[in-house]
Amino acid sequence: MSARPGIAQRKHNPQPLQGSLDWQNQARCLEVNPEIFFPEKGWTAEPARRVCQGCEVRIQCLTYALNHTELSGVWGAKTERERRDLQRRTKEAI
Repeated sequence: MSARPGIAQRKHNPQPLQGSLDWQNQARCLEVNPEIFFPEKGWTAEPARRVCQGCEVRIQCLTYALNHTELSGVWGAKTERERRDLQRRTKEAI
């Protein structure tokens, strides 16, 4: 069973929580089927991206996923690969 972004996943690498998670209560993903955020291999992430693009807490969601190394799902309109690339580019810039 998949959970929505912002909620710990079974592949989650636990780390101490940083800051409040109150932003989750404002997330647009609460309004839709959470399965769209965990597309099967070969399926598109576009339905999740459309939900995320209109979400007022998209940045908090993406930040959470990056800080907690979320390994699966669409978080803050970014797929697993996009988050890995973003983290890699950030490390290279430092």
